[in-house]
Amino acid sequence: MAKRQSELYRIPRKPGYLGGYNWRATALGCLLLVVVNFVATQYIAARFQYQSALGAPLLRAKSGGLYQPFSWIVWGWRYCTSRDERIRQPFFEGEMIVFVGSLLCVGIFFVLASRRARQLTENAEDLHGSARWADGDNVRDTGLLTTKHGVYVGGWCAEGERRLNYLRHNGPEHILAFAPTRSGKGVGLVIPSLLAWEESAVIYDIKGENWAKTGGFRSQQGHLCFKFSPVEEQASSRFNPLSEVRLFTPRDVSDAQNIANMIVRTGEDSPQERYWQDAASSITTGMILHVCYEAALEARVACLADLAHAFTRPGSSFRDTLDELLNFEHDPGYAHDWRMPTGAQTLTHPVVREKVQEMLDKEDRDFGGVLSTAKTALTLYSDPLVAKNTSASDFTIDDLVNHERPMSLYLVVPPSDKIRLRPLIRLMFTMTVNRLTEKMVFQGAEQKRNKHRLLLLIDEFPSLNRMEVFADALSYMAGYGLKAYLITQDIRQIVDAYGNNESIVSNCHVRIAFAPNQFETAELLSKMTGTTTVQKASYNFSGSRLSPVMAHINASVDHIERPLMTPDEVLRLKPPQKRGDGAQERIVAPGQMLIFVSGHHPILGTQMLYFLDPVLNSRAELPPPNEFITMEDGQPVPQLPLNRTRHVISKPELVSPPDLSSVNP
Repeated sequence: MAKRQSELYRIPRKPGYLGGYNWRATALGCLLLVVVNFVATQYIAARFQYQSALGAPLLRAKSGGLYQPFSWIVWGWRYCTSRDERIRQPFFEGEMIVFVGSLLCVGIFFVLASRRARQLTENAEDLHGSARWADGDNVRDTGLLTTKHGVYVGGWCAEGERRLNYLRHNGPEHILAFAPTRSGKGVGLVIPSLLAWEESAVIYDIKGENWAKTGGFRSQQGHLCFKFSPVEEQASSRFNPLSEVRLFTPRDVSDAQNIANMIVRTGEDSPQERYWQDAASSITTGMILHVCYEAALEARVACLADLAHAFTRPGSSFRDTLDELLNFEHDPGYAHDWRMPTGAQTLTHPVVREKVQEMLDKEDRDFGGVLSTAKTALTLYSDPLVAKNTSASDFTIDDLVNHERPMSLYLVVPPSDKIRLRPLIRLMFTMTVNRLTEKMVFQGAEQKRNKHRLLLLIDEFPSLNRMEVFADALSYMAGYGLKAYLITQDIRQIVDAYGNNESIVSNCHVRIAFAPNQFETAELLSKMTGTTTVQKASYNFSGSRLSPVMAHINASVDHIERPLMTPDEVLRLKPPQKRGDGAQERIVAPGQMLIFVSGHHPILGTQMLYFLDPVLNSRAELPPPNEFITMEDGQPVPQLPLNRTRHVISKPELVSPPDLSSVNP
C-alpha cells in the first residue's frame, strides 16, 4: 500500500516504466533457483558424508566441503541407476528439495511480475475522489456525539449496533435543514430541540404546535414564555415595534429608518418596484418619527395602527396632512435643541420636515405611487386584532438576551393567515437581528457577552420571502450570540427567495436533510456527499459459442468515479414509517437522514423522534402557560388578564408558568 500522503486524500505513487523485460523478478528467480540447487547438493553430499567419490569440493572445511550448486545433477547421472536403496534414497530426497524449491521460485517470480502490473492501481482508491461515510471516530470528531447540550440535529447508529446515539450541536454556528412536509421535522428536529435548548429562543410556530408541546416545559425550567399570536383576541402577548424607537436620543432616526425599510420592503420587489419602495421608505421614516413624538407629547407610545392612520386621515388629503407636519411642534419647549441646516432652532423634528418636503416636491404621478406603496405596506395594521396585539409591548428585544431569566418567544401564526401576517413576522425577525447586532461591547480586550444566547428557530424559512438584513447577518451574527436554525422544504424555495447566488446554505455550518421530494435538492445533496473511487471489473470472452470451454477470458479492473450517493439514491432515503389513515396518520418509526458538518465526512444518520424518548416525551406532556403576569421592577408579578384595548397596559405583560402541582412529571 502506498504511504498516506495527505490527511484529506491519498493518491497513487508514480508507476514508473512498466515496459521491457522484468529483470528484477527474473534475476531474483534465478538467484533463488541457484540457492535451491546448492542446498540440494550440500544435502546429498552430507548424506554421503562427503566421500571422495563425489569429487573435489570448491572449498574444504573440517566438517566437509562446499560443492558447485549443480553437482547433484552429475552425481545423480552416475549413481541413480544403482539398485542399492541406501544410494537412491538421498538422491530422491535431494530431488524433492529441488522440486519444492523450484515451485517456490516460480511462485515468487510470478508475484514479483504481477506486482509491476499492480503499480498502476495500488492505493488508487482516492484517485477520483475520497468521499466516504463517517465512521465512529469521524462522528466523534464533529463534536455532535459528545455534546450534552444544545439543539438536536439527528441520530446515528454505529455499524453493527441498533442503539441510537443522539447528535446535538451547541456551537455558535447556524444549522439548515432540508425537510419536506410530513417528513418528521417537527417531531425529529423542532420539538426535541426546544425541549432541550436551555437559553433564550424565538420560534416561528405555524399552527401553534410547538407552543403546545414545549411551552410548558420551558416555563417549568424558569423561562419567561411569550405567545405572540397577532390574530388571537385574548391568548396572545403583545409587541409594538415602534416602542423600540429610541426617542430623544441620536438613534431615533436610524431606528425609524430600519423599521420603515422592513415595513415597506416585502421581499418580493422587482427592479421596477425598487424606486417606489425607496421613496415610500423615506416618507415612512418621517411619519414614524412624527407619530412617535406626537404620542410622546400625549404621554403614550405610538403603534403601527397610529402609523397606518396617519397616512389615511378621514376628511383630509395626504397633502393636507403633510402641510400640517411642516410646522408641527414635536418639541414645544426646544428641549432637544433641534436645528435646521441653517443653524436656526426648530420645534419640528428636522428629519420629519425633510421627508415631508421631499414628498411634497414630487409630481402628482410619483406622489400617488409612493403613497400607494406606503399605504399598501401598512394595510395589515388596519385589522383590529393585529392593531390591538401591536399596540403595546409585553417585552423588549433586549430582554431576549439580557433579562435575568431566559425568554422564549413563540410567533404563532395560523396557516390561514400565514401570508397576510408575513410582513409582521418579517419585521420582528429583522428587528431582532438588527438590534442585537448593533454593537459589540468589550471589557478590556474581551468581548462582553449577553446574559443569554438566542436561538432563532424558523420553520418554513423561505416562506417569509427574502429578508436581506437577516441573510446578510448570517455571516456575522454568531459572534453576537445569535444562532439560527433554519428549516426549508427544498433548495428551490431558497433559490426562489434569494436567487441563484444565495449565501444561506454556505453560511450554515451544519446541514441536515431528510428524504427530499424534489430532484434539484437531491442533486445538491448528492454533490455534497462528494465523489468516491470504485473498482469496475471488465471481462472479455473469446471462442466458439458452441464450445464447452471458452478459449480465452481476459479480465481488467478499472478505477472509476461515482457520487457517494447518486440523486436517485438520495431520493430513496428511507422515510419515517407511518401508521393510520387520513388525518389519523402518525409517524411511528424513524427514517434515514443525511448530516453534513463542514470539514468532516458526511454522516448517514437516523431520525430521532422525541416521543420514543421517555424523558423528552414526559416534557412534551406538560401543558403550556395560560396565565398573564406583569413585570414590575424587572420581576414578574401575577396579574389577571386585562381588557386588551389600545394603550391600556403601560407595563410589560407576559405569560407565566402553569401550576405544576397537579401535573405528574
